[in-house]
Amino acid sequence: MIAVASLLIAWAVAAPTASAAPVQATNPAWAGYSASGVVFNKVTATWTQPRITCKSGEQSQAWFLVGLDGPTNGADEQVGVEEACTDGVLGYWGVVAPGPSAFNSFEAELTMAPGDKMTATVAFVSPFFVYTIKDDTNGQSYADMEPCDSFDNGGICPRTSAQVIAGENSSTNSSSLADYGKVTFSAISMHTSHGKTGGFASKNWVNTRYTQKQGTVIRATASTLTSSGGFTDTWKAP
Repeated sequence: MIAVASLLIAWAVAAPTASAAPVQATNPAWAGYSASGVVFNKVTATWTQPRITCKSGEQSQAWFLVGLDGPTNGADEQVGVEEACTDGVLGYWGVVAPGPSAFNSFEAELTMAPGDKMTATVAFVSPFFVYTIKDDTNGQSYADMEPCDSFDNGGICPRTSAQVIAGENSSTNSSSLADYGKVTFSAISMHTSHGKTGGFASKNWVNTRYTQKQGTVIRATASTLTSSGGFTDTWKAP
């Protein structure tokens, strides 16, 4: 398996009272939604993979991720797709991130193309996390199973949040986020340890909508939720 870049997340939001209306917050690395305040066992979402724009010599990347933990603790269990411009050359690959360290992220072995419909799921089946990424267009899929304490979470994976996000692995470099245009997430569902299910409009947990903002510069925004519970992240030029 091929090591890939870090998935460090810097979350900044107070712990409000659960409500169907999402709380507004900013994050330097990501735009999207998170749910918190309960223990989650599963999160899943679907999106159509956008084509990023690469200029000559450009070094940039964009991540499209579904995961547990992150906003409320130092653990991360995420799966999705990374797109990157490497010296202006475009590349796409699936990525599994079963921990907050760069050394814990690796490539998922499947091929994909812009315009493909992707579905990602993280599920906790004690004592393991099951990471699944599927290209619904070409039928390829990849799954991996890892115990919490196999990485550097210190054996603590509380599962106290779930997220669906797009962004980058840098919270300070405003030029490192690739121009992904727009990406729409749909078929979003979370499952709790007590059998509750729902999306980011559910009153069963606290929902937060994140704008990606670095200093005073907005890099990406998340739309309001659609009637079916989906949303669109939109890239902004620095």
